[in-house]
Amino acid sequence: MSTRPTSPPPILAAACLGLSVMLHAAVATAQLPEEHETGNHGLRLRVMERTPAQIAAFYEARGFPEQAIARLREACFLTVTLDNQRDDRLALERWRFLANGEPLERRDRAYWQTQWQALGLSRGSRATFGWTLMPESRELYPTEPVAGNITLAPTRQPFTLVARLRTAADDVLSLRLRDIECAGREG
Repeated sequence: MSTRPTSPPPILAAACLGLSVMLHAAVATAQLPEEHETGNHGLRLRVMERTPAQIAAFYEARGFPEQAIARLREACFLTVTLDNQRDDRLALERWRFLANGEPLERRDRAYWQTQWQALGLSRGSRATFGWTLMPESRELYPTEPVAGNITLAPTRQPFTLVARLRTAADDVLSLRLRDIECAGREG
């Protein structure tokens, strides 16, 4: 059994803070995309839609080459924060994304590694990108938040996000947000 960390590793805390600051700074003068929030079962879930321009600005500032930025612009980016405000540990089991009841393709770490390998992206840039992604699954300690980007294949349809978590007592909790969109993909 693992022990509860006293605080997040400094590099992780700095990376999350840097991601948030840079993404907010990139849109200081632009119209902000939608932000969605829900909470129940002692959990808070927040999703911020990100435009292709926001994502491009963030990764360009980190020295990503234009070819990589072009690939990133093609994806649908969501910045997600999940906060366990409960007194027990939870296991984040699964994220689901549905448009008209049909699943949307999540572009996970394996997808991006294939893209980066094909482009010959540097190991440093790959690591930077990896730090910005939300884990596919994760154990959350009491009062612990987790945040990062989730990428999907682009769609022009509004969709629903469902996060499924399991408690230590083996109960299943779900959070649902509706009418999320891939920002910057009108018409």
